[in-house]
Amino acid sequence: MDVITDPAGRWKAHLKNPYISPRTTEYALWSLLGLSDKQMARAMGVSPDTVSKTIKSALHKYDFKSRTQLVAELIRYKVIEPVFLLVLAFTLAFVGPLDIRIGVKDNEPPTREPIRRLRRVSTARRIEQLPIALIIS
Repeated sequence: MDVITDPAGRWKAHLKNPYISPRTTEYALWSLLGLSDKQMARAMGVSPDTVSKTIKSALHKYDFKSRTQLVAELIRYKVIEPVFLLVLAFTLAFVGPLDIRIGVKDNEPPTREPIRRLRRVSTARRIEQLPIALIIS
């Protein structure tokens, strides 16, 4: 089992990678999904302290400040990947390029509508000038 996916099927994680251990990769995937240490521990059958210590060890090893940075780096190195890109690639491979122009018939060239310019509203304040009367007594 080299690849695991989240229950919703949106993310996949490669367990055999040169960066971190398979268990830490799994914890990072669960962190990406927003699970707490206690929820991860229940799902994996370990203590919440074990989850916390494992993640803290990885943060210290790579000098990361937070779990978010750990997950971001794993996504950057393609250890954790979105599954959607794979689905999109298969869709484009079998369907071909899609024409998503709205309101254009098949053999008709697209017409260009005139650009509407928005009128800029001036935000300058107007100062009312009141007549000043001097009363000398």
